[in-house]
Amino acid sequence: MQNKESEFHEFLLEEYNHIAEAHFKTNETLTRVFQQYFTIVGLPFSVLVVVVSLEPARSVIISGNPVLLAVVALLFIVISVLGLMVLIHISNLRFDALLYARTINALRKHFYDLSETRDLASKNMMRVLPQSPMIPPYQEFPRGFMAPIVFAMSFVNSAYFYLGLICWQFASGMGFSLASTQAAVNLCTGIFFATHIVVYVRLAQAREYQYLRSNIMGIDIDGVLNKQPTQFCRFLEKNAGKKITEAQIVTIPVHDCKNLGISEADEKAVFNDPAYWIEMPVADAAPEALGRLCNLYGLRLHLFTHRPWPVTTGLCSVDTRRIETEWVKQSWAFDTEIILSKGIWDRVGYSLSGVWRTLCPYRLRRFRLWFTSETPIDSVTKNWLEMHGLKYHALMIEKGSEDVGDPAMQIYNRFYACRTHPKKYFVEDDLVKAKKLASICDVVFLMDQPYNRAEAEELPKNIVRVSDWKEILIQMRQFC
Repeated sequence: MQNKESEFHEFLLEEYNHIAEAHFKTNETLTRVFQQYFTIVGLPFSVLVVVVSLEPARSVIISGNPVLLAVVALLFIVISVLGLMVLIHISNLRFDALLYARTINALRKHFYDLSETRDLASKNMMRVLPQSPMIPPYQEFPRGFMAPIVFAMSFVNSAYFYLGLICWQFASGMGFSLASTQAAVNLCTGIFFATHIVVYVRLAQAREYQYLRSNIMGIDIDGVLNKQPTQFCRFLEKNAGKKITEAQIVTIPVHDCKNLGISEADEKAVFNDPAYWIEMPVADAAPEALGRLCNLYGLRLHLFTHRPWPVTTGLCSVDTRRIETEWVKQSWAFDTEIILSKGIWDRVGYSLSGVWRTLCPYRLRRFRLWFTSETPIDSVTKNWLEMHGLKYHALMIEKGSEDVGDPAMQIYNRFYACRTHPKKYFVEDDLVKAKKLASICDVVFLMDQPYNRAEAEELPKNIVRVSDWKEILIQMRQFC
C-alpha cells in the first residue's frame, strides 16, 4: 500500500510538471496567434498603399470600377469573418490555459495538504499561488487578460466589415449618396461588433458550466428501475412450468446458468409475453429517487433499455401470427388504460400527442406503424414509465447489439450515447456493461444483483456498488 501511494505521488509530480509546461506553451501559442492575426489584417492596407502608388491602378480605383469595388468589398468582409473565427480560436486557447492552471492549483493543494511540518496559519502565510481548482475564472470580460484582446479584435474586424459594406454600396450602383443606407450599415456593423463579445461570453459560460461538467445521468431500466428478476421467476413458472428463485440467477442470460435446466426457448416464452412487460413491478423508491435527482440535484435523466421483443425467429407462421396479434391487442389496451387514468385535460393532451400512433394501422409482420418506427414494445415501455410516475428527459430503446462498445461501430446503444452526449453518472446492473461504462462516465452505480457479484474481481475505482435507490441518493450527496 505504501509503494502504491508513493507511485501515485510520483505520478502527480510528473503530471504537475507536464501540465505546467503545457500551460505556458498554450499562453505562448496564444500570443503568437494574436501577433500573426494583426500582421495578416494589416496586410491589405500595405498592399493598397503599393497599388495606389502605381499610375494604372490609381486610375482604375479613381474611376470607381464596380467589379474592383465588389472584389474589395468581398475581401474585407471575408477578412472580418475570418477574424471572428480567429477570436474563437484564441478564446479556446486561453480556456485551455486556464484549465491547466486550475489543474495545477488542485495538485498544489494536494501536496500542501500532505505537509505535516507546518500548521494551517504558516501554510497560508507562505503560500502565494492559489490552491482552488475553481480559479482563475474562465470569464475575463470586461476585466481580465482577454478584455483588451476581445476589444481590439472586435474593433479591427468590425472596421473591415464596415469598409466592406461601404465598398459593396458603391459597387451596387448606389453612387456616393449613402444617406439612405448609412443607418443600415451602422446597425449591421454594431451587431457584428456585439457578436464578438457575445460569442466570447457564451464560450466562457460553456467552459465554466458545461465543459467537463455533464449534468446527465444515464439509467438502465431492466434490473434497475424495475424488479425484473422477481418478474422473470414468476412468469417462468407461469409460461414454462419451471420454478427458480432470484438467488439462482447468477448469470445473464438465464439460459447460461448451469444446473437450472432453462433453455433459450423458455426465456423466449417469458419475454414474448406482453403481460410480462406491462405488469413489471417498479423498483422500491425509484419514482421518488428520480424526482429528487431532477429537483434537488438538477440532473437530466436519460433512460436506456434493450427490448427486441417479441422474437419469433424459428416459430411457425401460426405461432408468429398469434404472438404478433396478442402484442398489438395488449399494447393498444395498455395505451388506452393510460389515457383513461388521466384527468380530462391531461387525457386530451395525451390523446392528441398520440393520435397518429393510435389511428395508423400496424404492420403485424414487423410490429411497425405504417409511417413511424415505433413498435408495440416501445409503446409499452413508455406507458409503463408513465404509469409508475418515473420522471425522465430522454429514452433510448437500443437497436442492434446492446453490448458493442467500440466507437468505430457507431451502434445505437448506451455506449454510443455516452460518447456523443457525455453522461457524468450511470446506473447499471450488468457487470460487463458497467466496466465498459466506467471508462466513459465519471461514476457508475452498480445495482447489486446475484448475477453481477463476480468473485475475486477488482472493479474500477469509479464503480460504486449500491443495494437500492435510497443508497444512490446517499452517495449522490458526496458527488454533487
